Amino acid sequence: MNAWAHFWTWFLVLGLAVFFGLAIVVTIGGLYDIRALFHRLGARDGERDGSSSSSE
Repeated sequence: MNAWAHFWTWFLVLGLAVFFGLAIVVTIGGLYDIRALFHRLGARDGERDGSSSSSE
């Protein structure tokens, strides 16, 4: 019975480690995506402001 308790303890620890590892990877990737999104939005907004000021 003690062997099963050790097995499930390690299984739980390994599962949690994988979960937290993936959560960190996804969070870092998401931060890069959000940063790229705001850079694209800023560039698009800058183009729009530039075109409207040249038409005046």
